[in-house]
Amino acid sequence: MSDSIYLICQIGIILLTFGLVSTLLFGLRHAFFQLQIPAPRRDQLIRLTAMSVLLWLAILALLAFNGFFTASANTLKRMPFVFAPPLLLIFFLLNNRSFSLLLRAIPERWLILVQSFRILMELLLWLGFLGGFIPIQMTFEWLNYDIIVGITAIMAGYVFFFRGRVRRPEAILWNLFGIIL
Repeated sequence: MSDSIYLICQIGIILLTFGLVSTLLFGLRHAFFQLQIPAPRRDQLIRLTAMSVLLWLAILALLAFNGFFTASANTLKRMPFVFAPPLLLIFFLLNNRSFSLLLRAIPERWLILVQSFRILMELLLWLGFLGGFIPIQMTFEWLNYDIIVGITAIMAGYVFFFRGRVRRPEAILWNLFGIIL
C-alpha cells in the first residue's frame, strides 16, 4: 500500500465531502432566499442543517475510526446504522409540504449537475485501487460505473434536459439509469 496515495485519497474524500455539504448549504440558502424567508430564520435553518449534517458525518467517522464497520462477520448487520437514519429523514421530508416548496425553489438543473461529483469520487476510488487499499469491485474497472453518471450529469444539466424547456420524463429516466447503474 502506498502511503502517499492513501493520504491523497483521504484528503480528496474529505474535500469532496465538505464540497458537497457546502453545495447543499448553498442550494438551501438559494431556495430560502427564493421563498423569501426572513434572513434571521434563513440563517438559523442553514446553521441547523449544517450542524445536523456535520454531526451525522462525525458520528459515522467515529464509528469507522473505532472499527465498527470492519468486523467482517457482522458488516451487513451494521449497515442499517448507516442507511436507516438518512432514509427515515428522506421519507419524512418527502411527505412534508414545506420541503416540497423548498425543492421547487432549487433550480432543477442544479439537482442534476451536482451528480458530477461522481467523476472525482470514482477517480479517487481508482487511485485507491492503484495504491492497493481499495478493492477493484469499487472501481470502474469492475462493476462500479458511477463515473458515467457523473459525466452524463454535465451533459444532461447543460444540454439535454434544459434546452428551451425542462424535459421532466427524460430527467426521471436519467435518474433511474443512475440509480440502477
